[in-house]
Amino acid sequence: ARASGPAARLASAVAYHQERVSNESANASQIDQGRGEEEPTSTLLIALISGSIAILALVVFAATCWYQHRQREVLRQPQKLLRAKIDAWSTFDDNLLAKTSTLHPSFVHCLGLAGFQSDELSLVKITHDEDVEAVSSLLHQIKSNKDLNSLPLMAQVRFKYGVSRVSDNSP
Repeated sequence: ARASGPAARLASAVAYHQERVSNESANASQIDQGRGEEEPTSTLLIALISGSIAILALVVFAATCWYQHRQREVLRQPQKLLRAKIDAWSTFDDNLLAKTSTLHPSFVHCLGLAGFQSDELSLVKITHDEDVEAVSSLLHQIKSNKDLNSLPLMAQVRFKYGVSRVSDNSP
């Protein structure tokens, strides 16, 4: 038999409340246990993503370094070519004279001077007739300006190809 009255209702309400509190705490502990299983998975996922980003950053950094190194090498090629040209021309003195025995073989081949018969080569004498005045002017400027800090004088000139002998009356 069921008791009715305020005491019974109060007892029933307390029992209901206790049951509800115990159910909520059981649900909370299940939720905590569920979170406990999710936390290692999410931590592992975050670690994998962070590691992947770090590896990607290293690959991008390495590719950038390689590209910059390659660009520096490309920029050095003209410098090497210019140095080789300077070496080929370095046998000439202040008057643009050189002993034919000291000429670089590639220079001799480039100008077709293999059959050149004189012991001395004057660059002015094998210069194309239309460019002799420009070369002579530059030579005069070089001789008059002994400042080592000045910029080099440059001109584009043409040479006679395949000269075997130069006459002494030419400039």
